[in-house]
Amino acid sequence: QREKESINRELEQTNRRLREETDERCRLQQQLDSLNASLNSPSALEATQILEITTQSNLTALQNQLASEREYKQQLEQQNESIRTQLLDSNEQSIQFKEKTNQLQNQLQ
Repeated sequence: QREKESINRELEQTNRRLREETDERCRLQQQLDSLNASLNSPSALEATQILEITTQSNLTALQNQLASEREYKQQLEQQNESIRTQLLDSNEQSIQFKEKTNQLQNQLQ
């Protein structure tokens, strides 16, 4: 039971980090959308060039973050699979222990 609680706490922490990273990605996406909207408005060529550079920089940052999120998601999926396996093993051990206990009790009677 303690092991399950520990695992659940760990899952909650990783899910919270993933939500925070997703929120940051949304914020960056909104900033990128705003910059793109600015590119479409009439402005001086120099300002447009600056926005294009900034947009490209943000796009690169978003692409890097997306790659990082995909890797993080894969790590979470691997952790979840490992935890599932541990829980199944633990449950199997509990069943075997109960069966052995019952056998021993029956032998004592």
